[in-house]
Amino acid sequence: MAVAGGSVTAYKCRIVDGLLHVFHTTYPRSMCVKPNDALPLLAQGEFVTIEGANMAQLRTLLASEGISQRVA
Repeated sequence: MAVAGGSVTAYKCRIVDGLLHVFHTTYPRSMCVKPNDALPLLAQGEFVTIEGANMAQLRTLLASEGISQRVA
C-alpha cells in the first residue's frame, strides 16, 4: 500500500513515571508528530510517533522539562 510521504524510521514515545519510553518502528512520515506538538500529548500520557530525524529535538525539549529517557 502506498502512503503519501513514504515510510520513515520513527519512534513511538510515551512518558511513564517521568521517563521517556521509546520504541523503534516504521511509520508514514505524514502521520508523525512534530516535537513541539508532541509535548502536550506526552504530558497527557499519550503515545506519539516521532520521525527519527526529530528525536534529538524532542529529547532536548523534554530535557528542558526535566524528563530523561529510560535506559534499558
